[in-house]
Amino acid sequence: MSTSRIKSESLSCRISPEHKRLIEKAAQVFGFSTSDFVIHTLVNVASETLRDESVIRLDKDEWNRFTSSIDRPPREPGEATQKAMELFKLGRNEDDRQIW
Repeated sequence: MSTSRIKSESLSCRISPEHKRLIEKAAQVFGFSTSDFVIHTLVNVASETLRDESVIRLDKDEWNRFTSSIDRPPREPGEATQKAMELFKLGRNEDDRQIW
């Protein structure tokens, strides 16, 4: 994400002097202002965090259980499922009100 977008919001926090010096040194290494470095770093970490939340990770045993379960033939639907399918097909609930 670019830091060149129109900046209209402010974010502030208190940090220790040691952390501030560390951040300033890191910003200099990359040729960023301290503010741009902080924004760049926070946006990257936030993006990675959200991306990681949308990925499901399975170990080998979990993957094998998952794939074997979707490879099995489907079971016959139970009574509750059959009733739900009938209601869905009708588009009405039990009180005969339109629900979709």
